[in-house]
Amino acid sequence: MPEAVLEDARDGPWPGRSSSGSACEARRRIKQVQDAGCRQLFLGSCMLHNDLFPSDIFTFRHLVVLDLSYNNLNCVPDGIGELANLQELWANDNPLIQVPSCLCMLKDLRILDLRNSWLRNIPREYARLTKIQDINLENCPLKPTLSKAYAEGQDSLFAYLKRKDDRRLYKASFVRLLREEIYPFDPPEKHVQIGESVFAALKNCTSSDLDKLVRHCQRFLPKRLEDVSGEDLKDVIHQLNAEEVQRNEVGFLQLKLRAVYPELPLDLAHHYADQMQKSFSKEDCFAIIQDHTVLFPQDFRIVTIELLASNLKNLRTQRFDERLCQRILKCYNGHGGSSAANSIQASHILNQLLSSAAGDRHLVDKSLESSLPASLDEALELMAEYEQNGHTLPLQTPVADSTLNTQDFGEAKIIQGQDGTGRDSEIDEGGLDS
Repeated sequence: MPEAVLEDARDGPWPGRSSSGSACEARRRIKQVQDAGCRQLFLGSCMLHNDLFPSDIFTFRHLVVLDLSYNNLNCVPDGIGELANLQELWANDNPLIQVPSCLCMLKDLRILDLRNSWLRNIPREYARLTKIQDINLENCPLKPTLSKAYAEGQDSLFAYLKRKDDRRLYKASFVRLLREEIYPFDPPEKHVQIGESVFAALKNCTSSDLDKLVRHCQRFLPKRLEDVSGEDLKDVIHQLNAEEVQRNEVGFLQLKLRAVYPELPLDLAHHYADQMQKSFSKEDCFAIIQDHTVLFPQDFRIVTIELLASNLKNLRTQRFDERLCQRILKCYNGHGGSSAANSIQASHILNQLLSSAAGDRHLVDKSLESSLPASLDEALELMAEYEQNGHTLPLQTPVADSTLNTQDFGEAKIIQGQDGTGRDSEIDEGGLDS
């Protein structure tokens, strides 16, 4: 069809044009497209309604654009799913109350315009439209959950639809397993009833959660169908998620251990990784891997959990002491005093303060600056005097604030859980050193 004819047809949807507003006009446009083999069909403002819809257009498999806007359609005909090559569908400004789920068969659909209609919902199957670029639902009285998802953007809308679509698919798979494999001798209607009850209880579960449930449900379901409980299956999903986290952490540690000890046998690497995952917090595991060059012995055959815990504690204590020494140096070297302190003197002062605090580094951290003599010379004289009398530098009242985070050192607790779960409650102060 000539381009001018196409433009005239496209301009047709707007009210007030004398060429529009009749079934004859629609037939004229359809015939033009049919004769010319055009890939665009504009039927806007042709007073189309569902009782007299020109269904022969569904044989135009070559159509790429179909305009049905500004008509009197209360639903988009199901035959639209036959237009396999359709990329744009405009059905805006119609009194639509529903749209067909078969639109999900249009795998090349990129634009779907449904604005200014009476739609409250759209089919969840639209989540399968992987090439869609824009769904326009402006000025539609959408139900609250759909309206919220649409307002947050297209990614949110499709996540909402996909979750609903996945739930239907997983529920069907779950009921099929109940009927065909797990409880084949119970009435089919009972399977459906249990499936509805279970998925109602699992309404807040993610698609990943439901996938795990369907794949592993035979491990956990009771012997009798009537004993199946949605609340019990919530606990099952929680357990499956915990198992997945544990597997991922063990796999990560196993790879890191093989990098530290290339000659370490795979089964032994898995054993060490499993013991580390169960014994240490996640933060401690990362700290051990990060500082593997100083924490692991050269011979992997002497590696033990106790050795790693001891080495990690010593390393954190060493680094904490180094930071305390830096604070001492800053006090005496940052204010233009007559004498400059060196690292040996700072370490000596710190040891004196630690002795006064009975090794309590938390206390030294909080009271360090207030306990230091005014000058380095005075500090050295006082220490010499105290040492002659068998005493150490006294600690002053701790200040409220502290420069260092006292969580930067301390013992890496070995967790004594039954199966490595619930480890967060056992995490010691002390995280990944920066």
